[in-house]
Amino acid sequence: MGLRSDHHLRDIDSVAQELGADLRDGLAVQEASARLASFGLNEIAPKKPTPVWRMFLSQFNDFMIWVLFGAVLLSAFEGEVIEAVAITAILLLNGVLGFVQEFRAEKSLEALQRISAPAATVIRGGLEVTLPATDLVPGDLVLLQAGDRVPADGRLVEAAALRADEAALTGESVPARKTADALGPEAQGDSALGDRHN
Repeated sequence: MGLRSDHHLRDIDSVAQELGADLRDGLAVQEASARLASFGLNEIAPKKPTPVWRMFLSQFNDFMIWVLFGAVLLSAFEGEVIEAVAITAILLLNGVLGFVQEFRAEKSLEALQRISAPAATVIRGGLEVTLPATDLVPGDLVLLQAGDRVPADGRLVEAAALRADEAALTGESVPARKTADALGPEAQGDSALGDRHN
């Protein structure tokens, strides 16, 4: 089953049909097991951490950086010490800023992995079942209650006065209103995650 990424633009019935999801009884237990074997666990794959020194040095592995290092050597060779020092300072500042950004991005990813929901409540075979969030599969009918963490990407089928704290994803401090309505034609294409209210 090839999964499309435009579920936020489409109506609920077409998404359910594509995923083979039953909006009343959920997936059959056997179907869910087959999908788990096919798609794997619902988790962000752990990445081997990059050593800090390698992350810093990777900031200087770019063609333009090498050209500027050449300019530093040429300036130093010609006795233009001020220019050589200035270019070196700019290169180091650029490297430090790039390193800080990459380091923060890795820490944010680690934080997202830590806050992911440990359990999810789903409808499978017509029964409400609580299972590890890692066992969710495409087409599962997930139930959310006040205070729950959202255990996976999903398309809302039904919502009443739903607001979600998306600070970890978007940086917004105010909870975002969510609805089951498809996004309008003005949202064509791959709209930003924070703009997907469904």
